Amino acid sequence: MRVLSLLLFVSVTPSLLAEDEASIRLANIQAEIEMLGEHSWAGKYCDLMQGIDTGPSYVWLAPKYGAAYHCEGWISESDFGSVSVDESVVTIQWENPNRTGRSPTERELIVVRFRGSIYLVPKTQIHAFCLAVRGKGERPIGLFRRDNSAFDSIQADEVLQLPPQFTPYVDLPPIVTKVTKADDQTRNRIDEDDWVVRQLVTIDVGAEHHVFPGMRFQRKDKDFPFPMIEVKAVRDSDSDAELQYYVKPNKRIRKIGVGDTYVTTRW
Repeated sequence: MRVLSLLLFVSVTPSLLAEDEASIRLANIQAEIEMLGEHSWAGKYCDLMQGIDTGPSYVWLAPKYGAAYHCEGWISESDFGSVSVDESVVTIQWENPNRTGRSPTERELIVVRFRGSIYLVPKTQIHAFCLAVRGKGERPIGLFRRDNSAFDSIQADEVLQLPPQFTPYVDLPPIVTKVTKADDQTRNRIDEDDWVVRQLVTIDVGAEHHVFPGMRFQRKDKDFPFPMIEVKAVRDSDSDAELQYYVKPNKRIRKIGVGDTYVTTRW
């Protein structure tokens, strides 16, 4: 009798492979963090919003194995990526091919120490964070923090400890700017239910006012601060910025006009 051997091939989907990779990366990072002990930036961080929309979110960082992310709650997501650090600015390149929507964190995060905690502050929000610490605005979104076990309560860390290149923002008042040039709005369809509205403008602040690409400004109107504009290109005394807002088909966005006033994001 001839015995036939049957080979069973199991198809492994990219999503399963990605989840396996996320689990493996997280385990390696957690082991590395345990081995490192107290570290200037490596460790486990928690989203300060505490899952208002989706569930608690966590980020783990380590020098060798990189970054891992996990969101708990009614939406559960995981991600992993590589990490590079330069002058206390952590750059994360998230790599999970199955993640949809925005990245778990902004790409560049500044390591900030304050009152016994270590924060990961999005570079784009560093001025807003400093204003919030001084009671001049609301805490910005996108913050992650962890306890600093090396914190000495006898020498209270009441002063923000930022990398030297960002110290001007510790005491910098809100930046107020006016629009000096405004292009026409454009509306482009993304899918059946969503459109994106864009408008390019020029504002009268630049590098000499401590403005940098990615910085965001909101309308100087506490009742109607949105939509915001984001700086795209910086010159010495002025900058180019863009409004980009996602809307439903029939939703109209107020056009930005010359003379409109904007201020450092404070939310």
